[in-house]
Amino acid sequence: ERVASLAPRHGGVRYLAGTAALPMGQVDAGISHLQAAAQAEPARGEYRAQLARAWAMGNRIPRALAEADAALALPGLDPVSLDTLGAVFTRANAHRRAAEVYRRASELDPGHAGHHFNLAVSHMYLGDMDAAEREYEAAIAADPRCWRAYLGLAQLRQQTHEHNHLPL
Repeated sequence: ERVASLAPRHGGVRYLAGTAALPMGQVDAGISHLQAAAQAEPARGEYRAQLARAWAMGNRIPRALAEADAALALPGLDPVSLDTLGAVFTRANAHRRAAEVYRRASELDPGHAGHHFNLAVSHMYLGDMDAAEREYEAAIAADPRCWRAYLGLAQLRQQTHEHNHLPL
């Protein structure tokens, strides 16, 4: 807050203040800082993505979705921002849209297990268990220590002697 007060129009400072406020449960302060960051630098997609996340954390879903759409309209979103927007869509129960942005994040950073895991979960919500299985397996291939993907595979469907994910 002190640094933000010294540079109230500096987008980067306000972005950092906003993203720091959110994990401390200071959602309204986070929103305020992130709004200022997005106003100072409206072409920064990561600022808009974090603002969408903040609106979602505050259960202001229509505002979160509007901000997510604004972020998606900007060119060059990085995989982390896309993943953040996927979380916003997931929170809004817009699982098809979440899957779209998680897929983009996975394509931009195929070695990141978390993007594949999140895409798998979206496919589960959409009822596409085969796609979910492929993405869980991609998460494990990216990081064999991704225990959540193993759990997801185990819970995806009943395993049989012929169809399972562990060598017998």
